[in-house]
Amino acid sequence: KVRAYFQDLDLDATQAHEVFDLLDADGSGWITAEEFVDGVLRLKGQARSIDVNKVLNVCEQTLAQVNIMLEARGRDMALAPAGDVSKCGPSS
Repeated sequence: KVRAYFQDLDLDATQAHEVFDLLDADGSGWITAEEFVDGVLRLKGQARSIDVNKVLNVCEQTLAQVNIMLEARGRDMALAPAGDVSKCGPSS
């Protein structure tokens, strides 16, 4: 039944654990009715290119803000730009 329900919602039932984590908005380990409805509506269908790019943009802005805060605290560490994990860690 669950597999058929996921299929009706255009969700992949083989990724149930990942779907659960996405639906559990507060990280409590339980999914409320509100979390379930909100999450399923958010996950339904395919991601559009504009949606993916919006998320990437927010991530890059957040990373830039974190770097500013780290520098303001006098840390000798900064996070790497998106996609460049080779530069994570103490600066040389």
